Amino acid sequence: MFADSDALAAWNANVFWARLRLLNPGLPGPACRFASTWMEMAIRDPRGVGDDEAARMLIRARERQTKAGLARLHNSRALERWSGASGLGRLTFRWDDARTIVTDIMKGARQPLELTDAGA
Repeated sequence: MFADSDALAAWNANVFWARLRLLNPGLPGPACRFASTWMEMAIRDPRGVGDDEAARMLIRARERQTKAGLARLHNSRALERWSGASGLGRLTFRWDDARTIVTDIMKGARQPLELTDAGA
């Protein structure tokens, strides 16, 4: 973020949100408000956002909103059961499934089309 701070400062968040709403009209309002506020804080002060009490309060409120009584920041028992891993692993976005499908399509595209009388 530091290297791109000028671009981020000039970034038009309204265009971003308009595009997202066009792609997903059912985007939940609370999620948008959280993300928008977090991005504003991070862009405004990328080095200090981690220590910003308002940013920490925003995260606490969002966790309570999404997890209710199971929110680790508010429930000591939930915190005790937590392994510590939260989104730290590599995101695959079902890449393995997509790779298999694309590979199958590419293999099929290289095969000559065989027309038979079977089923005709």
